[in-house]
Amino acid sequence: MPVALAPLAIRAGTVVAQYAPAVYDKAKSYLAAATSGKVAAPTAQALAAYVGNSQQRLTVVGDALIRSGMSVNDVFPKDLIGSDQALMALRASAEKLAVSLRGQFDAGADKVVSGQSGDMIVADVIRVKRVKAVLSVYGSADNYFLCHPNGGVPAGDFAYVRAMRAAM
Repeated sequence: MPVALAPLAIRAGTVVAQYAPAVYDKAKSYLAAATSGKVAAPTAQALAAYVGNSQQRLTVVGDALIRSGMSVNDVFPKDLIGSDQALMALRASAEKLAVSLRGQFDAGADKVVSGQSGDMIVADVIRVKRVKAVLSVYGSADNYFLCHPNGGVPAGDFAYVRAMRAAM
């Protein structure tokens, strides 16, 4: 039986308020961009309402919070994940993101292309092209997910493209 996702969102929303104002402000900005303004502030109630029982939305929220500077242990705590395989995979993915971000920080750059493998660069290019194609047909990610609730393009791809646009 799958673990409920709302408790993870509630915990993350509660903990983010304890971080430094700079992290909180970044979380607010990243979440607004990643959710198309549906989450205006990283509060427990707002995150739980947005995530509901959607694993894709939890991924979007988790990525935004980790990019803002939160610890993986605060976003995907082991005590709430338990032995749920899907959530363990989300945590592992979040840990990879955190390591990548730390590497970028350590290298003294916001974006590190030279450190990426050819496969990662190709995957990012494909993500961007796929999102552009979907947006050219549907106009927005919301319209796409209304027509294709289980979608073939992950919500994380839309968040990635928004984050890249915001960074430029």
